Amino acid sequence: MDFKLSRLEQESIFIIREAKIKFKNIAVLWSGGKDSTTCLYLIKRAFFGRIPFLAIHLDSGHDFEETYQFMDKVKKKWNINLVRVPVKHEKDEISGTTEGLNKAKALKKFIEENKIDALIVSIRRDEHGVRAKERYFSPRTKDFKWDFKNQPPEIFHHFSDFKEASHVRVHPLLHWTEPDVWMYIKERNIPVNPPLFCKKWKKISVFGLQRSYSSNSFKC
Repeated sequence: MDFKLSRLEQESIFIIREAKIKFKNIAVLWSGGKDSTTCLYLIKRAFFGRIPFLAIHLDSGHDFEETYQFMDKVKKKWNINLVRVPVKHEKDEISGTTEGLNKAKALKKFIEENKIDALIVSIRRDEHGVRAKERYFSPRTKDFKWDFKNQPPEIFHHFSDFKEASHVRVHPLLHWTEPDVWMYIKERNIPVNPPLFCKKWKKISVFGLQRSYSSNSFKC
């Protein structure tokens, strides 16, 4: 593995282990996508082949059948404690879809009922301008909101305490980019959900980088 990928991996593992020390009841969001599966793999490396956190799948029932099969296969192989949280099929007033607010409400209810104090999420800064404002440890208020204008400082790997937060979002992949994730997947042979690939073509272009990926390239 080249130096950059090794450094990214080490920093993510450090954040994951810091979270384990700081919080009592941690869960991790898993959608079956490449980023969240990579995050689970990093957790597994951080704890020597074990995933000590509960994995949450916010299940709206709209995923591909291949996605459910993929997640069940990885769950069995990696011994993941997976809980599927059902999401209501009702259009919300803001987005007009059955996703969005419904998933947030389902997650909020689950976190409160199970007294989860930290939630590992696989977002990256390069995904959106708003996410670029996030911290590795990002507290949420009691009403589940994020105050991006008033965030605790993170200086030289020093992370604050979060006594007033309802829970804290932990972002181990925050410093990664899209190409980083794909190259790490290839390097570590991390399983990938088949619907992410076109069945007809065996090559895809990731930010101009040609890589030979196919649904048969990665085995669980």
